[in-house]
Amino acid sequence: MALLVQPALAYNSWPGSSATDITAGINAVYSGFEPSGAFWNSDRGTYFVNGDDGDLFEISSTGAVLGNWWVTGNLEGMTFIDSSSSVAYFLDENTSTIFGYDLVTRTKTGELWNFYGHDEALGLLNGDDNNGVEGLTWVPDGFHPFGTTTMGGVFAVAYQHDGDIYFYEPKTATTYDFLYELHTSNGFTDNAGLDFDQSTGKMFAVYDGSDAMEEWTCSTSGFTLNKTYNLSGSYAQEGIAFRNNCSTGLAEVLIADDGHNTNGIGHVYLYQNFPITCLTIDVDRDGYDSTVDCNDSIAAINPGTTEMCDGVDNDCDGVIDTDAVNAPVWYQDYDADGYGSAVSVAACTMPTNYVSNNLDCNDTNPAAYPGAYEFAYDGVDQDCNGSDLTDVDGDGYSDIYAGGTDCDDYDPSVHDWFIYYFDRDGDGLGSDITNRVCSITPPVDHVTNSDDTNDLIPNAGIEIRGDLVDNDGDGRRDEYNTLTENGVHPYFSTLDPMPYSIGDEILSTAGFFSGEISVSYEDNSVYRYQIFSTASATRPRILPINNSAYLVVVRNSDAALVNGYTGGIMSTRILKSRITEQIMVDWLVATLGL
Repeated sequence: MALLVQPALAYNSWPGSSATDITAGINAVYSGFEPSGAFWNSDRGTYFVNGDDGDLFEISSTGAVLGNWWVTGNLEGMTFIDSSSSVAYFLDENTSTIFGYDLVTRTKTGELWNFYGHDEALGLLNGDDNNGVEGLTWVPDGFHPFGTTTMGGVFAVAYQHDGDIYFYEPKTATTYDFLYELHTSNGFTDNAGLDFDQSTGKMFAVYDGSDAMEEWTCSTSGFTLNKTYNLSGSYAQEGIAFRNNCSTGLAEVLIADDGHNTNGIGHVYLYQNFPITCLTIDVDRDGYDSTVDCNDSIAAINPGTTEMCDGVDNDCDGVIDTDAVNAPVWYQDYDADGYGSAVSVAACTMPTNYVSNNLDCNDTNPAAYPGAYEFAYDGVDQDCNGSDLTDVDGDGYSDIYAGGTDCDDYDPSVHDWFIYYFDRDGDGLGSDITNRVCSITPPVDHVTNSDDTNDLIPNAGIEIRGDLVDNDGDGRRDEYNTLTENGVHPYFSTLDPMPYSIGDEILSTAGFFSGEISVSYEDNSVYRYQIFSTASATRPRILPINNSAYLVVVRNSDAALVNGYTGGIMSTRILKSRITEQIMVDWLVATLGL
């Protein structure tokens, strides 16, 4: 194929904005970085800048570092065959090779094309700092005159020595065919950087030694030099990358400066508003031509596509991942307790002060969230269960301090007040003195009944005359107590009947024809004691003994000394004559040991 040589063109002034230095982010990571190649990846929406010491940085348009790799080698240029792939291709000046490198695995792919022998055959120099290979870009089929190729395109390689651009077709992972040498029309040498973009069909080459940039149209008919631009300033232009926006007709241009003209201090410069004219073709055949399609190489990316959360501007609105249909919903966490409110936003990445749940019941209180400790009776729902804690013991009744009826909210066995009765004498029968207590257990000296007729005298199980109550539980009311049915009186039977030890415990006595006597006690209980075993037409007479509870019971000639507290017969005797006071005294003295 004959070499296509274009006539020299006059310099055109730079049509874009002035430069903005965006190197600070890279320098913060590696201050000795020397940029030597660049590429705009439309799928990732980021720039890649490689250094001649083997470093690679991924940055945004503001210079923010998004990733960095240690690729190794004297890297002078880079490109992607497929922007959606993780494999980038690098040009190594030392070895005159192109090799593949996987950004995900951070390893070389094994693809390696060595131009060292071809350089020598052409009489070119190769090796470090000797005007060898310097720029690299990929030109896909349809934009070059070489027909259909094995891998869908060709590598364009810039040589510093003669300034020309050489085209190679990779055939396998290690073999290639040399296709063409494109001469510079202006006699430039030091071709240091290349960039091709199919949306415009243009290839740009920068010439470090001449501060110039050439614009070439690439097509199946060949290569046409359109313009030569003056790159004013003393920059050492080593790499170039265009970010085209066909909808505005303007491009953003990144130029890598390796610092050879500025005491070895490298820079990355960004220019805005470079005018472009996009091709009205639809490379990816998605129905949108390159004037509106922001990535005409991928059919899934166009203005009619739905935006997705994938780090790509799918719908070509100029913004990545905005209004994506698969964006998760995030909820505002105003109080920063890890739980969100009902205030929500859909976004591909979680915004600041947002979380993935909407479980917070009070997003202004960091102490209120599901699972938080609940403070009782404070009117605040800390644990977000729907209400304040008013029933601590879980018995179904709220505390009285929370407007409920539970008098003891820490005891599930009780929720209401109980009335208990004071039992002073401890006989299990309560008086009419009450005590209102929040407990199912009576307090000390209290019982659950008020059945005592005299709370000074223990008399449980003893029938009380005149109260119309069945006190002893035998089904009858107000009957006599007997030793057989009731036993001895629980209180009076414990008292000493001796003189000077009693008060008015015995109220009255009576005798019966049956040989029985009755004794009425201070608590209104009445006992009936059997003194004589046989009945008689004569009632027994009962003679009290002063200052004692002993009783002398006399019937006819029979006499008995009885303990008035127990009904127990202490002694009996037969009287020979009517008993006199002196006889009684003598008998008592002898019997009782007085």
